[in-house]
Amino acid sequence: MAGEVLGELRILSSADFDATSLLTVVLSGDGRLLELLRQEHLVPLGTRIRTRLVTEAASREELLELLSHALSKAGNAALMTPELMDTLVDHSAGNYRLLMTMGAELLA
Repeated sequence: MAGEVLGELRILSSADFDATSLLTVVLSGDGRLLELLRQEHLVPLGTRIRTRLVTEAASREELLELLSHALSKAGNAALMTPELMDTLVDHSAGNYRLLMTMGAELLA
């Protein structure tokens, strides 16, 4: 996202000199977003962020647990072989979304 757009977000999200909040925005991104918010013209926006959640890549065990849980909740825990699950986890690069997307594409 362009820095100018983030600057406009700050203006659109409040009224009466920040006394009234008009809009709640959830920003999501990688390390580049944090770098962008350090630019001089975006520091005011960065200081308005109340909660920051920085996540790391999921471990192999966490990804396997998620995939097993998802298959179980879907009604067929044996739908994928352990070898297939290992392959999906290996190719997901620690990313939950990528794991679920690849699994869905495979099943489709």
